Amino acid sequence: MAKKSVIARNEKRRRLIEKYAELRKKLKEEGNMDALRELPRDSSPTRYRNRCAITGRGRGVYRKFGVCRHILSKVCLGRQNSRNEESKLVKPNPVSSTFVAAAVQWRACGTHEEI
Repeated sequence: MAKKSVIARNEKRRRLIEKYAELRKKLKEEGNMDALRELPRDSSPTRYRNRCAITGRGRGVYRKFGVCRHILSKVCLGRQNSRNEESKLVKPNPVSSTFVAAAVQWRACGTHEEI
């Protein structure tokens, strides 16, 4: 589980990116690099980090699913932990295009080990 401060910092960056998106686009079209430099650093889209929707992990995140590789493997294999114990996890719906809903259910059940 990532630190809450890291997750909050990343969300703050996301809000700044949305806030300054129009202005950044306008300044880039005009070629006004001096005014662009005056904007907050965190308003640049390159500073935003994709994070796991469940654990907040910053590495090994699949964009398609929005979760990290650890959670994805647990959900796909239908197991609760890495010791192959009998799972109490609700199997993901095969009709859905992503397993995020099942992963959120798994997180909400509260019987998992912290990662």
